[in-house]
Amino acid sequence: REARREAWAVASACGLGGSRWAFGPARGEQEIETAGTNPFPLMVLDDPQTTFDPRNKRKWAEEIARLGNADPAGGVDADPQTFEETGRAGFSIMTIPLEPKRMRELFGIYREAYRTAGHPGNGTIMGNFIMCCLPSREEAYEVAREPTNGHLRGVETAAAGWLHGASTKDYPGYDRMIAQISKETFEDQVSKGVGLVGTPQDVIDMVRAYNEDVGGFECASLHIAPSTMRVDVAERSMRHFSAEAMPRLAAL
Repeated sequence: REARREAWAVASACGLGGSRWAFGPARGEQEIETAGTNPFPLMVLDDPQTTFDPRNKRKWAEEIARLGNADPAGGVDADPQTFEETGRAGFSIMTIPLEPKRMRELFGIYREAYRTAGHPGNGTIMGNFIMCCLPSREEAYEVAREPTNGHLRGVETAAAGWLHGASTKDYPGYDRMIAQISKETFEDQVSKGVGLVGTPQDVIDMVRAYNEDVGGFECASLHIAPSTMRVDVAERSMRHFSAEAMPRLAAL
């Protein structure tokens, strides 16, 4: 219970709405030590709030502990074993978009494991993207730049201890991962095609390009109100996206 409250506080403080990045490190040493490093396939649910469902508490702690034993040399990376185990177990998976070529490899591992295990269909992959969709590219960039940077700095602040000497056997190399995240900017996100910011046509083009580059994905989780994004701007963005981009993306 204390770990859940701590996770919620950290996540809310950095504008994550109680989901995605921050809850993992906030789980605390006690749960990690209890869970050990025996891996359990990662369950990432369509409703992020169920992340904190008590029924999933041990599963998250086990997965966090196992990922902590992976060496993220060279920056932020994803663990192929997680994708393989998740597919083999028949779960859906939510991802933080990385370099598309790397994501294509990981998605292939997940789908192959899913099919090989005899599950129907091809599995379900969700990607998490910051999104601001407005008629003017210049306005979209202007209003999304600081909230996006604030979101990234919030992640950095929430995990700042790792950059100043904190260490544990459960998180080897975690300082390098946080250091890499701390270098990310709004411009980086947009240039990589994982910050969906611009006109409706810009967003359509970026989603289509990413979909093609990674070999397809089923669902996008859109982070429309990062950090200090104004509510009225987020609402406008949602309306433009739903009216002008969604109908053209539905066929993907």
